[in-house]
Amino acid sequence: MLMHSSDFSGRITRWGVHLGSLGVEYKPRTSIKGQVLADFVAEFQGKEASTESNYTPSPCVIGDSSEWKLFVDGASNMKGAGAGAVLVSPEGLILEQAVRLGFLASNNEAEYEALLIGLRSALRLGADRLQVFCDSQLVVNHISGEYSARDERMMTYLSITKSLLSKFESVQVEQVRREYNSHADILAKLATALESDLHRSVTVEVLSAPSTLIDTVDRVCGTNMEPSWMDPLIAYLRDNCLPQDPKAANVIKRKAPSLVDDLLYEIHEGICGSHTGGRSLAHRAMSQGYWWPFMQSDAVRYVRKCDKCQRFAPKIHQPARELNPLSSPWPFAQWGLDIVGPLPRAPGNKKFLIVATDYFTKWVEAEPLSHIREVDTKRFLWKSIITRFGIPWAVISDNGTQFEGKLFKGFCSELGIRNFFSSPGYPQSNGQAEVSNKVILDGIKKRLEEAKGRWVEELPSVMWTHRTTKRRSTGETPFALAYGVEAVIPLEVGLPTTRTTEFDVDENESSLRMDLNLVEERRDMATIRLASYQHQMKRGYDKNIRPRSFQVGDLVLRKVVANTRNPNDGKLGPNWEGPYQVTSFAGVGAYRLTDLDGKSVLRPWNICNLKKYFY
Repeated sequence: MLMHSSDFSGRITRWGVHLGSLGVEYKPRTSIKGQVLADFVAEFQGKEASTESNYTPSPCVIGDSSEWKLFVDGASNMKGAGAGAVLVSPEGLILEQAVRLGFLASNNEAEYEALLIGLRSALRLGADRLQVFCDSQLVVNHISGEYSARDERMMTYLSITKSLLSKFESVQVEQVRREYNSHADILAKLATALESDLHRSVTVEVLSAPSTLIDTVDRVCGTNMEPSWMDPLIAYLRDNCLPQDPKAANVIKRKAPSLVDDLLYEIHEGICGSHTGGRSLAHRAMSQGYWWPFMQSDAVRYVRKCDKCQRFAPKIHQPARELNPLSSPWPFAQWGLDIVGPLPRAPGNKKFLIVATDYFTKWVEAEPLSHIREVDTKRFLWKSIITRFGIPWAVISDNGTQFEGKLFKGFCSELGIRNFFSSPGYPQSNGQAEVSNKVILDGIKKRLEEAKGRWVEELPSVMWTHRTTKRRSTGETPFALAYGVEAVIPLEVGLPTTRTTEFDVDENESSLRMDLNLVEERRDMATIRLASYQHQMKRGYDKNIRPRSFQVGDLVLRKVVANTRNPNDGKLGPNWEGPYQVTSFAGVGAYRLTDLDGKSVLRPWNICNLKKYFY
């Protein structure tokens, strides 16, 4: 405004010098061109004009609320041809489309192109009922049949239009005056303009060919059938056909080797083979001058399916599933039985030890045995457990014949005692008995010197120590949880305490009654501490889990245990045996197996002793 003011017209040069030092360049304003003025009027229409052309064709046209409305118009001038379409959804959403025709077209052809573009858009959006408004009298009368199409191009356009109209459930085509179709008319003119400066986003597409020449099927890509460098490779891989030229045939063999398995066999299992891993196998083949695509993945696949590599693979020590702690609902309800031995021969030819542990109080009963038979285990269960602590709810043991025989199981069945067995080779499933065995053996070892046969004499002292020592899991001694009070130990005789020096029969009886009243609370607190201890133990155990599972029908290898190992193999025996087939699930983390001949394995096996077999 400063440069155009008449008051400063004599000082334009001086202002230009001052502004030039600041990097500002003076340019006079140009005149408004007709096209810019037309675009401005189309973009910023007045309220009265917008209300008059609110996409309502005429007062006599009554539209249904579920119908779509389509306004189309085409334009053709010296700059080119264009088509405009405005599609209004039943919810009032307005979709605009301006398409520039990249070919010579008359005004009638542009009108048809606009109609076809709008119909295709309506079909893509799923419109079923449609009202079409067009200001071309020729197009509308062609569709209604009042006019006949004589020109070949018009006949083709009319045929395509009727084909698209037949895809709608209901369609109505009406002619409107140009002032009621201004929106589509402006879009058509916009597409014909070479330059436009609209301050909004309008998508303008280019149609490279007339719709009469476009195939009904969209073409994604096209390929020519000329000879390709891949043809010899395809012929060799599909038909084992090589070119007659020996040099070309050698090139084909190098690019598509068929002796990969034989080559890997010679390097991995041949005379100089050492059953190395997949990566080192690929490097050995490459160092000998061999190469093919996916070389390392083929080597890894071959090693994974190697039978010897799978049988002699290291044992898996990581747990395969979460820890499942066992607990007892009340004292002496659930006992764990186990056999320890053979131990050094003691008087009476005692060399075995049967141990029973209560899962709630951690009370331990043990008895030396000279033989491990069903009669001995039955007698121990009756004399050391049932006659002292009552009939238990369940007994957990391993799969030994002394626990799984008909005599022992029949005795338990008569008394209503349930028998649960741990998985073979997985002593953790009867972990309470294993822990008690370790504690007893550790106490016996520390008490014995040279005379190892005296372990039977030291056994009562070790058991007494265990019963009067607080256990970390419960925070109480097994004696206190069983009888409600702490036992008097030999130390209190030599170094008297208050309850031994101030002993009174009447007060002792009342104190014992009070302790019996509080024993339930003590046991409840022990149950809470035991649950917390098991939760901590489970959380630490589950950190090292490497999950794996099997499905029915999978082939697996079984870990070689002491009773399945060939004694002649020694240190050179395999770590895994099989394969076996999974037939069913036997509980949490346990599976029933059969060999390849269909013979069932006697007992279920835990997943920690199994791994998948690849073939």
